[in-house]
Amino acid sequence: MNKAKKELDRLARVISYGVLDTEFERGYDDLVKLAASICQTSAAAISLADESRIWFKARFQVEATFVPRETSICGITVEQASTLCIPDLLADPRTAKLPYVAGAPHHRAYLGVPLVTHDGYVIGTLAVLDNK
Repeated sequence: MNKAKKELDRLARVISYGVLDTEFERGYDDLVKLAASICQTSAAAISLADESRIWFKARFQVEATFVPRETSICGITVEQASTLCIPDLLADPRTAKLPYVAGAPHHRAYLGVPLVTHDGYVIGTLAVLDNK
C-alpha cells in the first residue's frame, strides 16, 4: 500500500472513533495524571493525530490543546509507529529547535507510545514529558 493511501486509511480510523475535537473527560485526564505520576514526569498527554495537527484529548501540565503535526514530538511517534524515547530533547536534531523545547515550557525529555488500532493504524500517542 502506498504512503498516501495508508495515511488516508489512518485518518479514516482516527475519525471513525468519534473522539477528535470532543470535550475533555475526567477518565482520560486521570490516565495522563497517572502516567506522569508513574513515570515521575512533569507532564503527560493523550493525543490524536489528524492530517495537520496533534490534538490533545487529555493533558496534564500541557497548556496547548493542539500543536502542528510537523512541529510535534508526538508526530514523530505517529510517523515511526513505534515507541519513541528521547532522554535529551536539546541534543536530538529532530527536536532541539521545537518551540516548546527551545522555549517555554522547556521540555527536556520525552517518552511516547503509539495508540494502535486493532488493524494496525497509529491514531495517536500516550506521552510523558519532563522539564528536567
